[in-house]
Amino acid sequence: MEVFGGQTAAYLNNAITGTDRGPIYQTVRFNLRGYRFAMPNGPCKVTLCFSELAYQETSKRVFGVKLQGQEVVEHLDIFAKVGQFAALDLTFTNVAVTQGELRIDFVPEVEFPCIAAIEVTSRGVTRKINCGGPEFQDFAADLRPEPTPRDLPVADFYEEWATAQFGLEAGPPAAAIFAKLDGNVPQTSAWINGPGAIAINQQPWATVAPRFGFVDEFAALRPLVRGPSHRERFEWWLNTFRVTKLMGEFGCARGELDGLMKRLDAEKDGVTQRRLAREQALPVRLKMVTLLGGLHHVLLATLNNATELGALCNLQQQSVMRLKVLGAHDAALEKYLGEPLPAAAQPWKDFRGDPRLVVMTARTRAQPGEALALRIVALDRQPVKSVTVKLRPLGQGEWHTLIASHQARAVWRAKLPLSRRTLNTSSSHKRPMQRLCVGPLPPHSSTRP
Repeated sequence: MEVFGGQTAAYLNNAITGTDRGPIYQTVRFNLRGYRFAMPNGPCKVTLCFSELAYQETSKRVFGVKLQGQEVVEHLDIFAKVGQFAALDLTFTNVAVTQGELRIDFVPEVEFPCIAAIEVTSRGVTRKINCGGPEFQDFAADLRPEPTPRDLPVADFYEEWATAQFGLEAGPPAAAIFAKLDGNVPQTSAWINGPGAIAINQQPWATVAPRFGFVDEFAALRPLVRGPSHRERFEWWLNTFRVTKLMGEFGCARGELDGLMKRLDAEKDGVTQRRLAREQALPVRLKMVTLLGGLHHVLLATLNNATELGALCNLQQQSVMRLKVLGAHDAALEKYLGEPLPAAAQPWKDFRGDPRLVVMTARTRAQPGEALALRIVALDRQPVKSVTVKLRPLGQGEWHTLIASHQARAVWRAKLPLSRRTLNTSSSHKRPMQRLCVGPLPPHSSTRP
């Protein structure tokens, strides 16, 4: 088999209507030119399986299909025929295979063509491909997508950018990693009525893990990074990469648990059910807690502003609360175990990372006459006892101390006082700005009780 062009998309959290083989319609290859199959000469039967995963209205995706050079589908609008997240199968018989090859080509009209699966049968030979997805039942896994082509070269851009970000030694090798990832970052989350939905993956993590080799490759550059500013930026990117990897591993663990729960549902012997639940399903469920906790840890390590806090909110509100990526099978698993899940199966309630002090403001200066309110997130493994803010007129005077007030959990608030005229050392229209300095908690901070 050969495939020409295309990228893959997965909407693994959405049920597919009109079929009992939903998983093959949850993934698609899109923006492709075609497939080639080695088949015996003679007539064959071709079934093309489609689903519209992205659009919720007509005329957004329209395309045609050719078999052996003959257009057999024109102006196909999947949504117009079956709607979103629904299966559409088109079957063609007596397709003549010559020279041992079946050719399937896609003709773009509006947006990108897409295909969910292909079945080809001829003279006892059958080919089934889950386009854009992993092996499922008797459908083979699709080939990996080709790297996304770029209109312009990116290597020189990334070398200049990475050198400025990470320094002269780490910059060039880091640039090579970023250039390779440009347009080809593994997709580990999906948009399901909003961002932040962890994509559930039926493939084993051992199969998926090599796609995340860039994380360890980037981490290995740490000894080349010199200076605190370069190191701070490097660690932010490393943790951002780790977020993607942990999401991918969690998605595979959830897919594994889905398969185990189906096996338990099909098992009729209660003793066997309990043994499988205890020895196989429960360990996967416990692993998912650790992965989810690690995901929160690295997200908090990237937290610097309200926008990055939104990523945590999406994870909690979308994946954990609405889609129940962690607890969807808990009730059934407890039934098969014959007892409640252990305490270790509950999400972490405590912070387990390095101490952090995050000021949720984009500015470090306040104009005279302005009372600037600061929201501060103080993270530590022990309850934080107090948070102080140091300020003074820019470039002069003594540092003044403000005691922040505790709002809730790890959130504190401090309000800078209005600038006083007594701080003015020049004409009234050139009052000095106040300088704000909020420092991080050291590893053994005195703010601990």
